[in-house]
Amino acid sequence: MPEFRTHYNHLKIEEDASIEDIRAAFKVYFLKFHPNKNAGNKQRAKQVMLIVSEAYSILSNPQKKSRLRFMDCKESAK
Repeated sequence: MPEFRTHYNHLKIEEDASIEDIRAAFKVYFLKFHPNKNAGNKQRAKQVMLIVSEAYSILSNPQKKSRLRFMDCKESAK
């Protein structure tokens, strides 16, 4: 069975990570996988950046993050 990936997994952070931890994790990926720094594999770098940017967008926004937790609770109740 495939592993279920979450936004936390994508940034390699814990679910109780602070906003500073979320920003730091995003910055690491941003610096490592920015397409301009990965001339040899720009397509892969773009894919990683899309995933990481989406994760950061949701986890750094308290309203989006609370909706995410609500959805997780509904899924686990099934």
